[in-house]
Amino acid sequence: MAYNIAQFPLETPLVGLGEEEREQLKKIDKVDHAIDNFSDEKIGGQKIFTQTVIAEGYKLHDGTLLKPVAVETIKNNRASGVLIANGDKTITAAANLAWDGHTLTGENLKFNNIYGSGENLIDLPAENLRGLVPAKSLDLRKNGALAVEDDQLTLSFHTVGSIKMNGQTLADGDSILVYDNSHNLIRKSTLQAFYKDYINSKIHHPSGEQHTLQFRKGSSFGSAPTLTFDSGQNLLNVHGQVSTLTLKASEQVQLDGPVLHSSAQHQNITTVSQKDYKVGPDDYTILADTSANNVCVVLPDASTNRGRLLNIKAVHTEKYTLKGNVLTIKSAGGSIDLFEDIKLKMNTSSRCLQSDGENWWIINSRGS
Repeated sequence: MAYNIAQFPLETPLVGLGEEEREQLKKIDKVDHAIDNFSDEKIGGQKIFTQTVIAEGYKLHDGTLLKPVAVETIKNNRASGVLIANGDKTITAAANLAWDGHTLTGENLKFNNIYGSGENLIDLPAENLRGLVPAKSLDLRKNGALAVEDDQLTLSFHTVGSIKMNGQTLADGDSILVYDNSHNLIRKSTLQAFYKDYINSKIHHPSGEQHTLQFRKGSSFGSAPTLTFDSGQNLLNVHGQVSTLTLKASEQVQLDGPVLHSSAQHQNITTVSQKDYKVGPDDYTILADTSANNVCVVLPDASTNRGRLLNIKAVHTEKYTLKGNVLTIKSAGGSIDLFEDIKLKMNTSSRCLQSDGENWWIINSRGS
């Protein structure tokens, strides 16, 4: 680009000027216009423009078009600072946001969506998590009830030990988890409170005074003061009536009142033929067969059989035999009608005996 003098008309070209004309241009102090729009010229040296230069465009020597700068000022300029546009030709380096080439750091980040790996994220508020969390990422306590199966968090009771270990067992203060259906929450309780406040209110409790027997009364228990059991004496007391189809006592029945029979009475009856026979605890009627030999029946001690009745009768296989071998009756303790023994010689002879607690007495007799 060349500079032309104002005295020359704008249409006058610089090309073709003579030496004199060119010398005249050097003497002119004031330059009004840039001319020579038709030729390419090189300008050497540093040029300083004191006024505004207007041009359609500027190009580098390689032809690259120079555009007006987008940013004129960087505020708070610092190393690693992330630049924030201000909406004009200035930008500001954020005070709390930096990038070191690998990690973006700052105080607060807000995104609608984040994609990729969150492996290094820490201190995330659990209440703000949404969606699925891989169960394998949970740090579960060893031997705890929580376990991961098929990438799902589950309760696994086979991974925990028994409460009965090293002599330990359940205690009142042990805790349990309960789902509170009314509040839709998981809550805790102790075994003592669980029993006292719930189980104890649901189970049926005995009624009546101490020692009274319990019977079903509707959906709970009932009792009567006339039906008691004395555990100290192992004694059942019934102050009333007993109605039963069958009553069986394996050892002894003691009746302190009268016995009324309105049906057949059955007593034990035994046939013996050995020479010596001791009366057993279940014997009532004893048939002594003297067909082959003499028979001796020994009564039990009268002192331990007060009130007991025994019927003893001599029999023979030959019904027409009047006399056979002798049946002797004697006592292991106490006399029999003041005698040591009695002898029955006649066939079908019998004696009914009863103890008064000291001796045996003949209550009824037949034959000799």
